[in-house]
Amino acid sequence: MNSDEITYLQDLKNDDTASEFADKTYGVIRLKTIYRGEGLYFQLNDRALICTISARDAMLSKKSIKRWDNGKLIEEQERDTILEIIKLYYPKAYLSELTII
Repeated sequence: MNSDEITYLQDLKNDDTASEFADKTYGVIRLKTIYRGEGLYFQLNDRALICTISARDAMLSKKSIKRWDNGKLIEEQERDTILEIIKLYYPKAYLSELTII
């Protein structure tokens, strides 16, 4: 992740147009489609990432979930948890079911 991406993630953390949810198990969850519907900003409490999505087709690429904004690699088990959270909250924010590819 380069410095421009890190700066953009920090800006998104302060963006009040992102959909925000309070989950009893996971805490604060925020979602926002970016890059004209080709990216999804996902925030879980104080950590954030950007993954590849097709908002038009409601499809998310599992392989695009790689690193948190602090540079920490996301392992397979954590990736599955992230996908579960996104799959649960995406329809609440965008009114369409999400397919994981």
